[in-house]
Amino acid sequence: MQWFASFAMRGLQQATLLAVVTALLSMLIPPFSHLSGGVVGLVTLRMGYRRGLGVMLLATLVMAVGLLVLGLHPGAALIYLMVIWLPVLLLAERLRLRTDYSACVVHGGLIGASLLVAGYLLLGEPATWWREHLTAVLTQVMAPGNGHDPAEIAAVLAPIMTGVVAAAIAFGAVLTLTLARWWQALLYNPGGFRAEFHSLRLGRRVQWVALVLLALSFAGGGIAAFTVQLLVVLMPLFMLQGLAVSHALVARREAHVAWLFALYALLIAAMPQTSVTLAVAGFIDNWLDLRALGKRPD
Repeated sequence: MQWFASFAMRGLQQATLLAVVTALLSMLIPPFSHLSGGVVGLVTLRMGYRRGLGVMLLATLVMAVGLLVLGLHPGAALIYLMVIWLPVLLLAERLRLRTDYSACVVHGGLIGASLLVAGYLLLGEPATWWREHLTAVLTQVMAPGNGHDPAEIAAVLAPIMTGVVAAAIAFGAVLTLTLARWWQALLYNPGGFRAEFHSLRLGRRVQWVALVLLALSFAGGGIAAFTVQLLVVLMPLFMLQGLAVSHALVARREAHVAWLFALYALLIAAMPQTSVTLAVAGFIDNWLDLRALGKRPD
């Protein structure tokens, strides 16, 4: 990865090339979107938002031309700009100015909350919109006679889909920012990101917000539906804090790195259960400082 980051920092053309190539590859292999956004994030962290904006706009133009040549709709490049590159640029500039990684993770949650509100403003009643569109999509992709009714599945998913999309965009931006920050440390501050990530904590303000939202989620009606989706946006951030706690405990206990490999294997094999467990650990850490449990006695 160091060579990749080093090549991106050679100049505007190199950064643009990497951003475009990885963006096009992400249409086949979605995780490549983090590499593409990471280029914009790294340039912004190191050289400021003007240079990051230049890479982003030039990459959008080149990507649109490339899509046109491939026979695809060039408008996808603009969507990519809005969903992948722009959120990372905003978070990276915030981190460059304030050098507070934890605060930037919280700001990622604010981006997700803003997207959720925008969804309600634009769609009026998002659940109805999602129900109609999901039913149409599922009807096309599901084999007839398989025993599942597309309308019923859409009715279950529709109430939370706006929150899921907002959470995916926001958490994707936070993960991409994390990657860019790691690259920056590799090139200019070896080992610096390790301490920064290990100390990640959302803080008690976010903790209280989560508790209030949890209480409101039992109120019923439209308020409950909206607050549940806000919790959907917050949960991945607490999960990330849970990962930070896990890394910090392994480091402080000088445990074998196999523990982390096992954790990530569980995250892949049993994602729902492991994600919830990590999110609960991150939530509790804001009160009890679980990382202190990893300190060896003198």
